[in-house]
Amino acid sequence: MSKDNVVLHTVNLADVKGCTVTAKRWCDSVGGVYHSTEVSVLVSTEVANALGENVYNRPAGEDIWVTIAENRFSFGYGNQFEVTAYALFRAAVQGNFVDYDNVKVGTLYSFCNMAMIQYCENCTDVKRKKDL
Repeated sequence: MSKDNVVLHTVNLADVKGCTVTAKRWCDSVGGVYHSTEVSVLVSTEVANALGENVYNRPAGEDIWVTIAENRFSFGYGNQFEVTAYALFRAAVQGNFVDYDNVKVGTLYSFCNMAMIQYCENCTDVKRKKDL
């Protein structure tokens, strides 16, 4: 994992109810494409409290989105952010991935589809490098 990848929290795969990826892409003057990626998971309030998240006194049993990992700057064309998101997810989530490794899952979308986890992504193209 590069120095630009940061794991903020570690959660168990069994606790993940949903996953969302927020990415930004930037194209430099010679056509190189770079991206930043943030991975968040939907977990119960109890799991979020164990991570030390400020959940504003939400009732027990409610779910909350928690950012578990982020990548500040990576090279990659098209939807390469999905591959980066999967690497971040694997670094931040503990669990049994053997079944998914056997079919060579490459993106977080593919993994969530096979594991029947809600998945959502949002990618925005930005005009300046500093907006990543």
